[in-house]
Amino acid sequence: MPGCGTTDRRGRLNPDAESYGGSNRGNMGAIEATEEAIVNSLITAQPTTGVDGPREPAYRTGGLVRQEADGTLTFLGRRDNQIKRRGYRIELGDIEAAILQHPEVVECAVSAVPDDASGMFLVAHVSAKEGVGPRDIVRFCAERIPKYMVPDRVDMLAGLPKTATAKIDRAGLARSAAEHAGEH
Repeated sequence: MPGCGTTDRRGRLNPDAESYGGSNRGNMGAIEATEEAIVNSLITAQPTTGVDGPREPAYRTGGLVRQEADGTLTFLGRRDNQIKRRGYRIELGDIEAAILQHPEVVECAVSAVPDDASGMFLVAHVSAKEGVGPRDIVRFCAERIPKYMVPDRVDMLAGLPKTATAKIDRAGLARSAAEHAGEH
């Protein structure tokens, strides 16, 4: 695809990084978001052919991709916590915010696992006070968020795993969710 490729966080061409495209003209009415997404004068050659082309601004898509030797882009995930499920774009943080409204929930994180049926299988990892179970969380969510955002599975944990910097270990939770994806 002309005008597409991958860059690292500094805007340098890189085969395993964030995707960019030159055909997007920005976020309508969102000037700041558009300016943040621009990689200035990045496209000087067609990545798949190496042929020099005119300089034009490129826009970060947020998608993490690998550019294969033949120029094909393989989607690996997103730089943010946005997913696409059943045709809807979802911020995982919106699901987490809904779960955290439950008065008995201490902390939570949501992971998305690729799934053939829905595009993404949603797993909520929840630490709550005693007596709260997965069905309580699903029911609570169903009353507050659209059906396509309600977690498919809720894993109740005594506490969420933390990284060395005391943040929720989202990568570890995502790995665990992927390993147990078939258990739904």
